[in-house]
Amino acid sequence: MAAQEAVELLEARYDSEEVDEQQTSSAAKQLVALLDLNSSSIPRLQLRKKTASETIGPLLGEQLRVILLYGDSFRPVEGRNVLSSANTLVHNVAGWIGGLGISDEESGKCKVILRDFLDSLITAFCDSIQSSIAQRTFEAAFPRLVVRSAVSPDWKHGEEIVAQLRDSYRLLGAVPAPAAQQLSIPSLILMAHSDTKGNGSSSLVKFNPLVISCVQQNIALDEALSVILAAAHAAVTDPSSSDLPIEVIIPLCTVLPPLASVHPDPPTRHLVFKTLSLILRGSPAQLRLQVLCDLTSTESAPQMRVAAIGLVREAIMEGIATPPSIFASPKTMQVFGRTLFSPDPPDFFARRALGEYRESQEPARLVECLTLYYLLLLRDEDNLTGIRDPSMVKDVEKSLLSPIRAAIKGDSGQASHTHERKYCVFIPISL
Repeated sequence: MAAQEAVELLEARYDSEEVDEQQTSSAAKQLVALLDLNSSSIPRLQLRKKTASETIGPLLGEQLRVILLYGDSFRPVEGRNVLSSANTLVHNVAGWIGGLGISDEESGKCKVILRDFLDSLITAFCDSIQSSIAQRTFEAAFPRLVVRSAVSPDWKHGEEIVAQLRDSYRLLGAVPAPAAQQLSIPSLILMAHSDTKGNGSSSLVKFNPLVISCVQQNIALDEALSVILAAAHAAVTDPSSSDLPIEVIIPLCTVLPPLASVHPDPPTRHLVFKTLSLILRGSPAQLRLQVLCDLTSTESAPQMRVAAIGLVREAIMEGIATPPSIFASPKTMQVFGRTLFSPDPPDFFARRALGEYRESQEPARLVECLTLYYLLLLRDEDNLTGIRDPSMVKDVEKSLLSPIRAAIKGDSGQASHTHERKYCVFIPISL
């Protein structure tokens, strides 16, 4: 009774006044205390006129409603505390139900209530888990790329929460084989923290619609990226793993580039970009060519236009090393030559002073383009791509090299800003 009154009071307080950060923190502590109270009090209840499901349904429903009211403002540590206490509550109530001697039908109803309660809280606080599962997957797959670990110092707390939740679901009989799991955020989280996520593309194929939605909405992003990375890495490095199907590759190549361009966390941007690279490596050559063409076009985000040149370089070097390949053929220059080996816009140097460069991504893009040109001349000794054709050399000289030389010669004396000076050094070195 006291717990119900406290829940009603919290709900009334939320409806009657604007809740600030201090009140939210206080509410979080009270709600965790109420979960702990119910965890110990419900198993002591004596059933009278109401069945077990009729008893626990309203109690958990009221508390869930109030938790979700305040939940959007909870800090990650508060969200984890809620999940931990809710897990204990579900575990204790499930044990109580098992000892009541009620029918299987009634027991099933109670387990559904408990499972729905847990599902709702995990969905609401999935981003509070913060176990760095994606970053840990990345560092395990690419240890040589790790200069300083970006894994959260308290990642073990999140991992422990997931382990506890898995035990509760198992107690409720709700941890089926991955292929039979429903597409839900709780099932995605459980799968991301299990060994099954590395089983080739099967897990990603099953969860791909949900994974795409999570990336687009920035929900359970850590787990979604972990599943994508694990599947993409297995598809490229594990001979026994099946390739990613086109119906999985295309949506991923649509949602990952914007995330790699604008996500505020640099390690996450790096992780997403490397994941995109893996997906493209495992893609059919023609599809890979089309995606790279789109990423380097003017329609792509400026940051991605620069970074995508590295993906083009990677594809061409692979093609030259293992011909025949569409990336080791004249088709490469037909697709990328005009896009990569000319400034954008064509009169970029004619109408801009060097002082304006720091506001543009174009100098960085040109450095990447010149690096690609240099590597092609160095590596493509057999002229598989046509980079050494007289007409191609003439076009690159006219559209790219000569304008850069003229701009540097005319404006080098103006460079005073560090950013400007950097590109005044890089571009001549590339030339």
